[in-house]
Amino acid sequence: MKYQSNYYVMTPHDECLYIKNFSAWDHRAFKQFFSDIILITEKHYRNKSWCVLADSLEWELHTPDVNELVINAADQIPKMASHVAQIIGDSTLKKWQLEEMYKSIPAAELKTFEVLQDGIEWLKALGYSVPKI
Repeated sequence: MKYQSNYYVMTPHDECLYIKNFSAWDHRAFKQFFSDIILITEKHYRNKSWCVLADSLEWELHTPDVNELVINAADQIPKMASHVAQIIGDSTLKKWQLEEMYKSIPAAELKTFEVLQDGIEWLKALGYSVPKI
């Protein structure tokens, strides 16, 4: 089952949630994303360790109000992913924005990568079953 919007496509797999992000995000996009994340974690990851592989190469950043929403929303996710591999290319601005956002999500270890394969290899090295993308 896929969860889709104008800003992302999320596909849950056994231990790994694959997310393809695109477009510029504002508070409406984040609220929709957050709602889907809660549904996905309840349905697929409630009682197990899981990770996120997020392809954000086509993502165009988010508005400043999103960080505040993340801070307020992070503790509402039933079971946070332990590891997050964000694929961002060579954008230092994306890296900075994601690192700032993830400071409010202490359960998740974030690593950024320029290419998808490097993120996949990192998650596999941690013992996760990562789907073929």
